Amino acid sequence: MGKIKFFLFVILSSLWGCISGNVNGTSQEEKGGKDSLYYPIDSIPSNGNKVHICKSEDGNMKFYSWDTGMGRTSPSYAVLCQFRTKDGKSSIEVFCVKEDEEPAWVSKVHSIKRNDGTTYYIIARSFRASSNDGYMYMDALVIDNDTLKNVSVLDGSDDLDECGLEINYSISDWYYATNGDGWDWLFEYDSRTKDLYVPIIAHTKESCPVVSDRYKLYHFNGKEFFYKGESPHKGLYASLSNYKRLVKYFRTKNYIVRVDEMEGGACRYASWKSSSGMSEMPELVILGGKYDEKEDSYTFVNDGVEYIVGYIEDKPISDGSFEHHEFLMIRKDGNVLLKEERISNTD
Repeated sequence: MGKIKFFLFVILSSLWGCISGNVNGTSQEEKGGKDSLYYPIDSIPSNGNKVHICKSEDGNMKFYSWDTGMGRTSPSYAVLCQFRTKDGKSSIEVFCVKEDEEPAWVSKVHSIKRNDGTTYYIIARSFRASSNDGYMYMDALVIDNDTLKNVSVLDGSDDLDECGLEINYSISDWYYATNGDGWDWLFEYDSRTKDLYVPIIAHTKESCPVVSDRYKLYHFNGKEFFYKGESPHKGLYASLSNYKRLVKYFRTKNYIVRVDEMEGGACRYASWKSSSGMSEMPELVILGGKYDEKEDSYTFVNDGVEYIVGYIEDKPISDGSFEHHEFLMIRKDGNVLLKEERISNTD
């Protein structure tokens, strides 16, 4: 899969002895039949950093990704790919898609089985060029005897001339727009429907392009992925599908709130009970909202009632600094009817 840069070789060289001695052996978990590609995480020299593991649906390919700690605003990642060779053995190798390329974090891997019985694998990768300059890619692989080979995402062929399966975007914009919940929405493959969602970038006045939460939709027909057209957020209630881009989404104790920018610049508010989801009919929809740049909030009015999404309060903490709190506030004639804090995605 290409040459490994020297710094990565140094980090992983201590690992190869463990791999050579253990990867073809039988682990306790394998004996139990739980995971035939089991590999002991404590054998990976991750310096205590969390190792992210993702596995294909057919169980024949697995990725291990971690931050080496050698980067700053542009992290240096290390990635291993473990897979089952054509002769049934388990193999593992340091993973880079292109020669002399920096490894990129592999977040997802899916097995794509074609009608002719062959299988190839699509993976989602991410890389941060700076603190706010993000890249995501979708690539495809086949197991070529005892090694890996890069192929086309759309049909698993050797033709790699593809467009639209790579994005450059503002990390902070997408994080704050989705409350940190939106990473799994990017390059999402639904193995049940065989639909692939490739994110569309909205080029706005910001210096860095932003993710719109609209997608190029591809469907796998057993032979290849074919383009079906532009799609809104997967599963979003049908009457809400006409929007330019998502600008705010979060949950509170009792509500799910979504604010979309419409064509022309106006905003739309939609909310659901927290026990529901965006695929259901929203409890309330309000058009014509306005953005307050100073307060970084969106205000909507319905029958004399104000709905403020992103109402901010800064509360002092022990060291003299302030802690940021964000709310959904509903009020009428100056009286607060509801005030619920945004729930962090880590809660």
